[in-house]
Amino acid sequence: MVKQFLGYAIPSALAMCIASLNTIIDGVFLGNGIGDAALGAVNIVMPITIVFFGLATMVSVGGGALISKNFGANEDEKGISIFRQVTYMLIIMSLCLSAICVIFAKPIVKIMGATENLLPLA
Repeated sequence: MVKQFLGYAIPSALAMCIASLNTIIDGVFLGNGIGDAALGAVNIVMPITIVFFGLATMVSVGGGALISKNFGANEDEKGISIFRQVTYMLIIMSLCLSAICVIFAKPIVKIMGATENLLPLA
């Protein structure tokens, strides 16, 4: 049981570390390459990105639990159906949120606190 748990926990922890490392490396390159204004623009937009990631994780983890429950109960067709529904929901959510953010980019960034010199970068 412990071996199986670690088989799932270690890759998940590594994935989270790599995602965090990606954010740190982006910050270093932006800060050194473009300047502090670009770093400020990224920091203004980052909370929206984190909220979107949280929504996607919430749907994925909830769907994964339902899929696992159904596979464990030998209801494979129901599990596959839930997988499809979760996938469709994530695609639809992504398209809708992306469209909203593209259409209303300027007001959203202003609400998040961008100044006039950070507005084009954010």
